[in-house]
Amino acid sequence: MPKPQTLSHIKSNAKLDFEIFEKDMNFLKAIEPIKDYEEAHVFPVFSEGISKKG
Repeated sequence: MPKPQTLSHIKSNAKLDFEIFEKDMNFLKAIEPIKDYEEAHVFPVFSEGISKKG
């Protein structure tokens, strides 16, 4: 995936142009958090705050 080359491109990418409706947000808030990533627990994105096996 190409990365932006200019500050204006980065700012453009950061602009959000959507809305999450209240019923959808309530659904997302009600999803049970993942407690165990099993084999994927070693990936940095998952490792913080997750207990590591053996």
